[in-house]
Amino acid sequence: MRSQRSTPETNQEHQLTSITRMILAIILIFLICNTASGVILLVFVVNGHGYWDPADIEFFSCIPIIINSSVNFIVYVFMGSKFRNELSVILTNLKRRLSIYKQKPAELQLENPLEPFVFSTHL
Repeated sequence: MRSQRSTPETNQEHQLTSITRMILAIILIFLICNTASGVILLVFVVNGHGYWDPADIEFFSCIPIIINSSVNFIVYVFMGSKFRNELSVILTNLKRRLSIYKQKPAELQLENPLEPFVFSTHL
């Protein structure tokens, strides 16, 4: 039978494991994408430019780096519960702010004019 004292340690271990997995995923994605970019540049350097324009070479070598930046956001959304919660708060406040602009001018009178701009400060 487990004691109640081990519960906080188990929760802390779970959080640490979750953070470790997320960091490892981001590092792995970074290494894969940047290695791919380097390999693309290396292939063009070794084979010569040929009929490729240097701008095309730069474009193709930047694609994996752009993918890396895009995938990081997806990793945070799927693996980070705090990130999801904070993103939800921000999007809810943004939706509320945008809905104010759709109202009639008489309805725009707020007691606290900064109320729609208040975001959560806890992470």
